[in-house]
Amino acid sequence: KLAVLYGRMNVIMVLKLFGVLALYLISLTTYIVNGGLAFQTVPLYILHKFFITATIPAETCVLVDYAPNRHMMLLLTLYEAVQFQWTGSASLGTTVSERTSFTFDFLLASLLMT
Repeated sequence: KLAVLYGRMNVIMVLKLFGVLALYLISLTTYIVNGGLAFQTVPLYILHKFFITATIPAETCVLVDYAPNRHMMLLLTLYEAVQFQWTGSASLGTTVSERTSFTFDFLLASLLMT
């Protein structure tokens, strides 16, 4: 419903911004509390995942609207591969957090998503 009122791209950008802000808040709380507390970090992470994944249907609609029919399946396949790549980056995040800290890991992730 929001996409109809404000436009798909505007809603996508605002939701992505909220998702990145949730990551910044995670890094801030883990820095202040020295490791973070589960009752602070887990709800912020759930909010982050909600805001980031809530945009997937709208992004798919934008791709379908602007892709020529002969390239539509190729573009949707590439889009799904990019989504998988972000999920596959968890191993890199684990390596970074083991060598530094979770605060740096979340801060680095939020900077990369910005």
